Amino acid sequence: MNEDELAEARDILAAQWAAPLPKTNLNRAQLLDALEERILELLETNQDKLMSTLYILDIAEARYNAAMGQPVLQAQARALAEAVFDRETEKIALRRKYARGQARLEEDAGR
Repeated sequence: MNEDELAEARDILAAQWAAPLPKTNLNRAQLLDALEERILELLETNQDKLMSTLYILDIAEARYNAAMGQPVLQAQARALAEAVFDRETEKIALRRKYARGQARLEEDAGR
């Protein structure tokens, strides 16, 4: 994942999760750590909000069940953070792919 994609993921995660995410020197581990912290907070205080957000993101049920099968809350939060991060980066990649495809279609139509 390049720096632009990481920055886009950070912005999306910050907006959706109200997580304190780093602005510079981005890497996957930092994003996961901040997201894990926010998910842990939601596991402890507002599981309904967590569940609705995971549903909206379309986190796979198998991935959710595997995360919740972890023995401690911290491990559950980490597994959910990884699932959320992976899903968001998948969505970013799809948006970029289809944006490029749309640009090609428009370019071909203009010829």
